Amino acid sequence: MIVRNAVRRLRSLIAAVIRIGIGIGIGIRTVARVSVRLLVPLAGVAGLAAAVLYGLALLAMEEFEHDPQPLLAGATDGLWVVGTNGTVQAGDQPPLRLAGHEAPLTLAVFTEDGCLLTGAADGSIRWQDTRIIAGVLGFSPFSGLADIVRDYIWQPWFAAAARQALDLTAQVLPLWVPVTRRGRRGRVFRDCPECPELIELSAGQVWQGSPWTETNRYSDEGPRRLVTIDHDLAVGKYEVTFAEWDACVAQGGCGGYRPEDKGWGRGRRPVINVSWTDAQGYVQWLSRKTGQTYRLLSESEWEYAARGGTTTPFWTGGTITTDQASFNGTDGYNGGKKGVYREKTVEVGSFRANPFGLHDVHGNVWEWVEDCGNDSYNDVPGNGSAWTDGNCDSRVLRGGSWLYFPSFVRSAYRYRNGVVYRLNDSASGLYGPFY
Repeated sequence: MIVRNAVRRLRSLIAAVIRIGIGIGIGIRTVARVSVRLLVPLAGVAGLAAAVLYGLALLAMEEFEHDPQPLLAGATDGLWVVGTNGTVQAGDQPPLRLAGHEAPLTLAVFTEDGCLLTGAADGSIRWQDTRIIAGVLGFSPFSGLADIVRDYIWQPWFAAAARQALDLTAQVLPLWVPVTRRGRRGRVFRDCPECPELIELSAGQVWQGSPWTETNRYSDEGPRRLVTIDHDLAVGKYEVTFAEWDACVAQGGCGGYRPEDKGWGRGRRPVINVSWTDAQGYVQWLSRKTGQTYRLLSESEWEYAARGGTTTPFWTGGTITTDQASFNGTDGYNGGKKGVYREKTVEVGSFRANPFGLHDVHGNVWEWVEDCGNDSYNDVPGNGSAWTDGNCDSRVLRGGSWLYFPSFVRSAYRYRNGVVYRLNDSASGLYGPFY
């Protein structure tokens, strides 16, 4: 479990629901003299609401690996160790993740009023009540009662229902419960001078698809699912460029196919006119050259990487502008302003990267993934692997391109085409491989 500010609010809300339920029951019993047959369902509704809220609080927590290089060690009712990755450990309890910081911690101080003051490299500062932290860690005198509630009431009776309620909520509304395991970026590297630049991403979770309420949503973007990426990745920092593709051809790979560039230029522009089959030839060449196993991302992995921990239509938020990505800006999205229409690709890395350090996940060129075409997410693998059932004569592309309006470059938008088809009018590319 992880200490999060959301947990504190949810617990307060649970207590309020219980109090309201009791008050309603007493009031109705005393004033209106309503029969017990009505009190029972009212109490049941209040209890179920409290149970669901408690379950959502549990889903908002997670256990993290403790930073081996402690930032601070101090004593307040026991030994506390705070790590630079935002974890805290007290005594022999499991390490937990503190809420509120995205960047590594640079400051940790115990204050006289019983709070833990932490600061991060991005300038954020947070105060955490050590009594709350201690309660979650297990020092609270009520922790034994919490264990009993969890093991004998919550898990056997309410956990499954809360998960279903959370899934249903995710279909209707933009997600308001935090992703339970948010990935983290690692080192940037290349396996060879001609190879694409890669960024390491840790395992994590992503809400794949879009809620019913998302503007210009398509039916194949649901039902929305919480997918666990149960493995670390090394993902291309940029879309594969003409320079990288031409190196493959020059060294006898990629079937000798040299895509036409429409007169826009080669070099650091993303490769276009590439089919799914062509993309397979490229990753196979990388595997032979480096001795590593390269492949296209699965659709779940692509969305995990592209969202960068966000749940909004774009990683930039509820809308996007042509100052942030290359797409057809003659129309806005969700009240966003109109922009320019460049009518061709731009060099990779021309815009700011997403929170995982990846560029051009929205627009510029379509990006092939491994998955076969399917009309929904009903049977999508829950571990992030490629979905190889369905119409495998067509494969999925993600991210949109310079030709398309902003609704088609959303994180959830899905497009598919034949495995040998090379897109000429728009652009076709592939997101960087991983191993």
